[in-house]
Amino acid sequence: MINSLVSGSDKKILYGGGYGCAVVRYDLETLTPVCEVELEHPINCIKIDPTGSGHVYVGGNSGLLAKLLDR
Repeated sequence: MINSLVSGSDKKILYGGGYGCAVVRYDLETLTPVCEVELEHPINCIKIDPTGSGHVYVGGNSGLLAKLLDR
C-alpha cells in the first residue's frame, strides 16, 4: 500500500513509499521503478528538499526520519 507520493520539480521523477518499508523512485516517462531504498519502518511522508540539494526526507509514524541523497 502506498501512503505517500511526491514528484520532483522537473516532473520527470516520482517518489513513493508506504507499508512496504521502502522508498521507490519512478521514471514518469516510462512509468517504471528506477531504484529502491529499503527501510525498517513503513513510510508516511516524503519531501524533496526544494533547494535542489538532491536530498529526500522520509518520515514514518514509528518515529522514522531519514535523509536520502538522490544523485
